Amino acid sequence: MAKKCREPVLHGPAYSPILCTNDAKRDGYCGIHHPDALKRRREKAEARYKAKWEASKAKLRREEFNQRAGDRCRELGIQPEEIR
Repeated sequence: MAKKCREPVLHGPAYSPILCTNDAKRDGYCGIHHPDALKRRREKAEARYKAKWEASKAKLRREEFNQRAGDRCRELGIQPEEIR
């Protein structure tokens, strides 16, 4: 009989903790719950989050620049649509 993973997981309608039912692969953990696998998934998720955050900040900076440029054009008596 194969050893089972030793990581407790939440199960059922009451979310009661039970042990994972997957077979243990390394160090008493399955491939999903092994600390190295958890670390890799966490790093990938953080990288995706950081990329989205940077894109969001860049979009906000672009919008602020466009707003300031439009305001400056209006001060000079030029309509921003005429520039394009």
